[in-house]
Amino acid sequence: MKLRITHFKITLFVLVLFLSCQESKRNLNPKKLVGGFELLSPNQTGIDFNNKIKEGIKFNQYFYTQIYNGSGVAVGDINNDGLLDIFFGGNQEGDRLYLNKGNFKFEDISKSSKITQSPGWTWGVTMVDINSDGYIDIYVSRNGASMNPKDRKNRLFINNKDLTFTESSSKYGLTDAGFSSQAAFFDMDNDGDLDMYQVNQPPDKKLLLINKIPEKRLKLYQDRLYRNDNGKFKDISKEAGISSEMIYGLSINTSDFNNDGFTDLYISNDYYDFDFMYLNNGNGTFKNTTNENIKHMSQNSMGSDTGDINNDGLMDIMTTDMTPSDHYRSKMNMATMDSKTFKDIVKKTGNYQYMANTLQINSGKGQFSDIGNLAGIAYTDWSWASLLVDLDNDGHKDIFVTNGIKKDLDNNDYKTLLSNLEKGTSLDELFNLSKNAPAQRISNYVFQNQGNYGFKNVAKEWGLATPSFSSGMAYGDLDNDGDLDLVINNMEDTAFIYKNNTNGNFLKIKLEGSNKNTMGIGTKAIIYYDNKQQITENVLTRGYLSSVAPDIFFGLGKQTKIDSLKVIWHDGKVNLFKDIKVNRTLTAFYKKAKEYTFINSQKSFLAQKNATELGIDFQHQENEFDEFKEEILLPHNLSTEGPFSAVGDINGDGLEDLFIGGAVNQSGVLYLQTSKGKFIKKNLNPGH
Repeated sequence: MKLRITHFKITLFVLVLFLSCQESKRNLNPKKLVGGFELLSPNQTGIDFNNKIKEGIKFNQYFYTQIYNGSGVAVGDINNDGLLDIFFGGNQEGDRLYLNKGNFKFEDISKSSKITQSPGWTWGVTMVDINSDGYIDIYVSRNGASMNPKDRKNRLFINNKDLTFTESSSKYGLTDAGFSSQAAFFDMDNDGDLDMYQVNQPPDKKLLLINKIPEKRLKLYQDRLYRNDNGKFKDISKEAGISSEMIYGLSINTSDFNNDGFTDLYISNDYYDFDFMYLNNGNGTFKNTTNENIKHMSQNSMGSDTGDINNDGLMDIMTTDMTPSDHYRSKMNMATMDSKTFKDIVKKTGNYQYMANTLQINSGKGQFSDIGNLAGIAYTDWSWASLLVDLDNDGHKDIFVTNGIKKDLDNNDYKTLLSNLEKGTSLDELFNLSKNAPAQRISNYVFQNQGNYGFKNVAKEWGLATPSFSSGMAYGDLDNDGDLDLVINNMEDTAFIYKNNTNGNFLKIKLEGSNKNTMGIGTKAIIYYDNKQQITENVLTRGYLSSVAPDIFFGLGKQTKIDSLKVIWHDGKVNLFKDIKVNRTLTAFYKKAKEYTFINSQKSFLAQKNATELGIDFQHQENEFDEFKEEILLPHNLSTEGPFSAVGDINGDGLEDLFIGGAVNQSGVLYLQTSKGKFIKKNLNPGH
């Protein structure tokens, strides 16, 4: 018997090695690059999961606001056969696990795998090898309307290596009982093992009105940071600098924003609370630098993702909100434009929040600039997941946004109807109102990256425009043909399985990590070719309540050769590859990585000196004036656009001087340029 098991392991190893090294049959020189997806039917895939919600007299939107928030999905290879399997989270529906049999055929092994023995309201799902035995485990974050902590304890399913799992959250110290959104596993201190950040919430606001929370439970509802101490996870949130505020967090990203070799965090928070950007101090602690790094953000931040959208070697950030793009829905679902509330938020948080998606471009100098409106991706309706991913293999990361809520809770006619209800309205009447609330399935959004910060919505063109109530989404190469397929968790519809039919070239990198981080989570890969570069991080938790396939993928378009590849591990060691053929999978082994000295290649900027060094000390002082009191439909204040300025040779010395105008009761300032390139201030009287 022992000999047979050994023979099986050897056969399996050879099979995996073959799959990881084989080259694709993809045409190396396509005449024209095309993108497009095919929606596969449940009859073809065997996947019939539908996250249905059944409302009742005492369980509907009037008792639980987040009833329509949906659930997540995770993609990963649970049996190491080289095929990616799928885990769907369910709310009232039980979680489901599907085994990939090849050629987009899946087998439901939910019951036999024993992952259905712990029912509950699932939100976030994450696949990760938590015990470093070479097999993927599954972590499930629980939420829901129950005020009993026992109903919400998160679940950790340890892989038994035989297509079954054992619930082991208590053994590992991860029975978090908060109202949990999503967990992310990452190496926070570069010691080689995986730590964990758990995004939590207080109870749903309507539950708070009904129930009084015992003081001792308040800590349950805060975000938590767990450090991995020899396989047991310890809550170190307070000592690590994690906020103790009770905030409605919905998604988390783990990424190295400042390229210092340590993983940073971005937490997207719903409602009026501002997002958290935690920069890693490199000593086991974090500092929330949101107001220093982010100029403004989404108000109702939901899903989020990080990635290099412009291939400059820096990680950018996207968040989603809930403002429709078409005129009719934008008016029917428009939130009240309350300038006082806006100012109160600014006063409370120190930051500006707008009901729009953001695409924050990393400057490399610690600042991010939102180009959501410029890029045309700011308004995508009630949006959940946002993923930055190359869907057409052209070497540029596209944007996919999942959309739709089962009931239009912000419909203004509906809200007017509710505001006129009398106090004696019965539960039956409320339930009927809930059932009759407006509902409209809407298309997901897919923005093709056109380069130079331009994006085009190609959802219809690529076959991805089926109207739905979509929430969690993940990607991975389900058929190993060299492009990324899509899996989407829907409410009141069967899950979407989209086969990618793009024909661009690609490169995959399989990571064989250390014995404490077998999947190489957090590892970076950079490719160089034809004076271009691409960078990708092996980060699994992405989008909204979901985790994507592990390892690293690069789309390459018509590129047929890569000059070099660097795989950078948690401790700075590097695997270096040169003259690489495309349309293949390379395996990078941590044990073969070597010490590497990095040369600081930070971008140079045109503005190398700040204004004060040049003698320009002007500070604009804006007066307080609320134009919205008179013109409520103004898109923004017109009197607060800052001072005008002009450049010209005032004194005829051949040098350009600078004039900056002032606000009300503030004089303008004239700066005369000297022959040494500095400026001398000449004050002007108000009105001149």
